[in-house]
Amino acid sequence: MRPLLRVLPLLCLWGCQDGSKVYCTARKDPSTGVATVSCPDGTVVEIAPGADGRDGADGTGCTVSRDRDAGTLTVTCDDGTSATVQDGARGPAGEPGAPGVRGDAGTSCTVTKDADAGMTTIRCPDGTTATVLDGRPAAPADAGIPATDAGVPHAGCPDGGCPTCFDAVLGAARPVVAPLAAGDLVISEFMANPAAVTDTAGEWFELLATRDVDLNGVQLTSGSAGETLAAAACLRVPAGGYAVVARSDDGGVNGGLPHVTALTGLSLANTTGSLSISSGGTVIDSISWVSTSTGASSQLDALKLDPVLNDGADAFCAGTQAYGAGDKGTPGTANGACPVVAVSGTCVDGTSGQARPLIRPSVGDLVITELLQDTSGVDSDEEWFEVLVRADVDLNGVQLGNEGTALTTLGGAACIRPGANSWLVFARKADPLVNGGLPAVAGTFGFALANTGPRMVRVLAEDGGLLDAVSYDTAQVKSGTAWQLDFNNLDVLSNDLASNSCFTDAGTYAVNGGNRGTPGAANARCF
Repeated sequence: MRPLLRVLPLLCLWGCQDGSKVYCTARKDPSTGVATVSCPDGTVVEIAPGADGRDGADGTGCTVSRDRDAGTLTVTCDDGTSATVQDGARGPAGEPGAPGVRGDAGTSCTVTKDADAGMTTIRCPDGTTATVLDGRPAAPADAGIPATDAGVPHAGCPDGGCPTCFDAVLGAARPVVAPLAAGDLVISEFMANPAAVTDTAGEWFELLATRDVDLNGVQLTSGSAGETLAAAACLRVPAGGYAVVARSDDGGVNGGLPHVTALTGLSLANTTGSLSISSGGTVIDSISWVSTSTGASSQLDALKLDPVLNDGADAFCAGTQAYGAGDKGTPGTANGACPVVAVSGTCVDGTSGQARPLIRPSVGDLVITELLQDTSGVDSDEEWFEVLVRADVDLNGVQLGNEGTALTTLGGAACIRPGANSWLVFARKADPLVNGGLPAVAGTFGFALANTGPRMVRVLAEDGGLLDAVSYDTAQVKSGTAWQLDFNNLDVLSNDLASNSCFTDAGTYAVNGGNRGTPGAANARCF
């Protein structure tokens, strides 16, 4: 049963011209049941009959009664809806009429019935108007919605023209507020590959509205398939609000989604897919992707809620917050920030949280200052060497190696930037309970520091260029004692000469789990 429509100023129902109260005309083809609406501005809309569409065929009648003493007209429909307006009394010249007390003092109101639209309208000379829909049996949600041209702006009508929807808040039909410009809606999240339920039941996508709009008449395109969102009720999304468009609105079937704003029959590709939102021939937003995560939505970074920024390959990330039956995403609510992804030649700065270009080390910026080849324990657990960082550079991409071809690369998205004058320890194992009690380890390596020479320890740039190397022979190996560069000779030329280094027991040294050395700290003087 349709609710009572309020007495409102005249709205543009199915068309108007230059803001005046000129209605469109409707003609119905009895053989097809299709009604054609022609408006003064040249717009033509075809209305396909729904299961109970606006062709008037299934509607029951409304009756009109006049109370001349009260000066009123009332429309009463078989489903119980009704509306009353008061005749306008004639006012002084140039002034609007005042409500009449007796019928003979008022001017006459007129009654217009639009059978094809299924509406009865009362218009009075003072401008008051009331419209009710003919009573009819309960109809499905898509009854009476235009099959084509929905949402196309009409001249003289605000925000998307004369196609109407039923506003539950107003309790009346009103014009659809169509999205008109790119960015009125932003695709902010999509679930293409649910794990808790099947794709046909659990796929969905989310739209962020940047102004108050209705989704009625919005055109969707996924890959090469398309459809138009249609409903008798207004699919309103307020500015700043999120709408969920899903394959199913049954929470027991769709994986436990929250409120679903609109239904779609379109499928979202798991790999190499695209989604576009249009209105009246204008693309409001579109995205594309090459892969998705199973059981997790593709979520737009909260810092990139924009129809241009969401085109970037790094704009979306996998959802991490569980909903409903266990799939992950934030349908209908605000997204979080995506982890910053560092592309080649960049790293994520620990202070700003943003990706920036790498500050690559040059020859002289990294100096090998100490090494322990023959440990007092298990060599494969306790071997280490030390590097002095002399400049404020990033170590991402730096390679560590011995005299062989096996190399260990320092990697990760976060910038490895220890700062100038930092002493770093690189070891076989990071656990101090295993590595002999070393201090914090900057990185681990998988190659061996042999106890007999000639051997070498090397530090290379990302491109393979040599940044520093220390050669040693059997004479520079002592069980449980590190070979250390003299404190006054901390550069890449001095450490080429064995005479500038010594065992740590030649001067001051620290005892480290049975091994002698100064790992991660300034070296002692050798002479």
